[in-house]
Amino acid sequence: MSICASAGLVRPEQSAPVASPPVRRCQMTVISFGTRDGVYDRHLAQLAAQCDAFGLRRDLRLIPPASRIAACLQKPAFIREMLECHQQPVLWLDADTRINRAFELPGGRWDLGLVPNTSWRKRRRRPTCAFVIAAAPTPSAHAFLDAWAYLCANPGLAPGRTDHSRLTWTREMLDGLYAEINLSRSLHGALTRDPGTRKEKTI
Repeated sequence: MSICASAGLVRPEQSAPVASPPVRRCQMTVISFGTRDGVYDRHLAQLAAQCDAFGLRRDLRLIPPASRIAACLQKPAFIREMLECHQQPVLWLDADTRINRAFELPGGRWDLGLVPNTSWRKRRRRPTCAFVIAAAPTPSAHAFLDAWAYLCANPGLAPGRTDHSRLTWTREMLDGLYAEINLSRSLHGALTRDPGTRKEKTI
């Protein structure tokens, strides 16, 4: 069933429209989901409040309870459907991400936007983070997300347990077939991953 049409998913109330960004930047929608389990639904509510506080357009959804790994594996299909829904760039944030300031995505021609892994020791095996992912409504981005979603739906095709390892494999398989940008400059100081845990890091 389409995420956009499913009656079982709840979209928090949208914030008021914000002024158009400069031409060199692009419109975007912050997207995420959280499991209805008393933990991630609270994270999602906090993320919604932060988006509103900084004037960021958002589309955040609640999904039925699931294990962390099962929920993570739904990420690429969700991003793909949100692109179809909004027909503009979307920025996935894990539900427990903290937003520290307003930000915009860069303009130009790109399909996917990522940031380097916040753990230096893990960058060789997993060069990028998976808690923040920008995708543009382009054929190459759609193809990337379809491939990533396929690997997540078929665990035997790639090593590792989560969406993160399969993101790395998809990047390697499709190298040169899509345009990827580094979002570190645009998002510098804007986002904190896993706040309150040993993995907490501000990009």
